[in-house]
Amino acid sequence: AMGAAEPLLLRRPAHGGPFLVTPLTLQQLQGSMTSTSKVYRYAAMSFGVLGVALIARKLLTRLVKRWQEVQAKRRIAAAQAERRRRVVAAAEAAAQAAGSE
Repeated sequence: AMGAAEPLLLRRPAHGGPFLVTPLTLQQLQGSMTSTSKVYRYAAMSFGVLGVALIARKLLTRLVKRWQEVQAKRRIAAAQAERRRRVVAAAEAAAQAAGSE
């Protein structure tokens, strides 16, 4: 509990700042604000790093999926080209066999 002997100072804030009513000294208030600001700074940096990591993860996932899609399309196109080549080769062979009879 707050003791009755602790002095409270109430005065108009300089430059229109907020009114503060506290038994703490100015140095104690500044120290408290400094430590609180450090906590908030580290929390903000942590959330920033987390956000960058999540964005990077999403980007890498999309890039990997896109790469897989491109590779699959290339394999499909190569298989279709090979199939067409075989059909043409078989048709030419059948035409030669029919022509030689």
